[in-house]
Amino acid sequence: MDFIKKQLLQQQVRDDYREYLELSIIFLGKVPADDVKFKAPGALKIWLFHRQFRLTASETIGLRNLAIFAVTTYLKACFTAPLAAASPYNDFQLLRQLL
Repeated sequence: MDFIKKQLLQQQVRDDYREYLELSIIFLGKVPADDVKFKAPGALKIWLFHRQFRLTASETIGLRNLAIFAVTTYLKACFTAPLAAASPYNDFQLLRQLL
């Protein structure tokens, strides 16, 4: 959550990055400080509204697992990737988490 809050204080290159951060806050059970503007759905957004869809048990489990991965593992790697000097280390950290 601390990482997400720090990223929200920075200027984001793309609007969908800000939305990714805001949706991650909602996924973690908190309320973002600003209004959230929803864009086209992806796995995280579908999971947040999964009770409004008719999903099979395997679809529900798959979406949940993808949302957990997106917030707990991929989020930090995604937002630190543009830092060229830190890139090799960030790649290594991501690989360690994946293993």
